[in-house]
Amino acid sequence: MKVMLFGDSHLAAVRRGLAAIPPARLDGVELQFWGTPGNRFRHIDWQDGRITPLDEATANAFARFNGQGVRALDPVLYDAVVFVGARIRPGAVIPDLLNHIADPDRYLTRAYIKAVIAAQFRSLSTYRMAQAMAAAGKTRVLLNPISLSTHRAGAAPRPYAMARRASPADIALLWSVMAEVLAEDGIGAILQPQDSVVAGYLTDERYGLPPGDDAHKNAEYGALILEAILQAVQRPAGSPVNSSHNGSGSPALAALSGAAFARHRR
Repeated sequence: MKVMLFGDSHLAAVRRGLAAIPPARLDGVELQFWGTPGNRFRHIDWQDGRITPLDEATANAFARFNGQGVRALDPVLYDAVVFVGARIRPGAVIPDLLNHIADPDRYLTRAYIKAVIAAQFRSLSTYRMAQAMAAAGKTRVLLNPISLSTHRAGAAPRPYAMARRASPADIALLWSVMAEVLAEDGIGAILQPQDSVVAGYLTDERYGLPPGDDAHKNAEYGALILEAILQAVQRPAGSPVNSSHNGSGSPALAALSGAAFARHRR
């Protein structure tokens, strides 16, 4: 099975996490990485059924990161393509949504929450590439969006006082809606493990890089995501992906995270 992991700078954590994955987990899976910093994503496009760099500098950057000289992403060559980060950031809307969801005096319908998330995702060029790739039907398409900002790192969070009180059930609701939006677009969801979320809408500091970078994550987090990717691509095509929305699902992932992820319903 050939699996291409495509992404921006957030893909680096997943590649570093590869060292923590037992070799036996990779039996029968050929992983490739195809990425470049996000500022170069302005220079790629969906053309003739593949993701194509628009200039030589961008093609060269992807090829260097890939290590095998791949200069364009043709989905027909892979059994699965996983978008990792790829400039798709749920954190752009999650704090605002949670500020209402966690407030006992306010109410948002599930339909409204879904409309906000769908509009945010579908406004992004790389998400539309994922939609187009899924619609073409040449490969399985999955998405691991950018993780939430790291707790304590960088600038102080915006004053979402109510969002910081959000419960695991509130997060589970949002993850369920995100997975529903992706499923409608033919995309499998590999979402941030729920027990990595703290203080309402931030990522646990254990998964962060040194202070000053609140966006990117470390190899431990990357290993969690890579294990979740392996679980997803090793399931039969058409089976639910990330159906529990909590990042768990196997003893291997529970061991990597230190504890099984709690299940929450709303």
